[in-house]
Amino acid sequence: MQTTTDQMQRHNRFALSFIAAASLIMLSACASPDRTTEKRVVGGAAVGAAVGAVRGLFTGNPIQGAIAGGAAGAVGGAVLDQVEKAYE
Repeated sequence: MQTTTDQMQRHNRFALSFIAAASLIMLSACASPDRTTEKRVVGGAAVGAAVGAVRGLFTGNPIQGAIAGGAAGAVGGAVLDQVEKAYE
């Protein structure tokens, strides 16, 4: 049986790994400057997933938090893209 400290350490390692992976995804979205829609959606999803994973650490389910945050971030990025295009 795992102790609470072991579980927190495992969650912390997961969160750091997830944040690192999300950062790499965000950087890869910046590789092609002519794809603003993709950059905004992927960037929003990556940031949302990272924030959701960290929040999930406090509620006990970082994976569920990452999924919900990623979905919300992707939607936010898509909405931001449409707003930006409306002002062009």
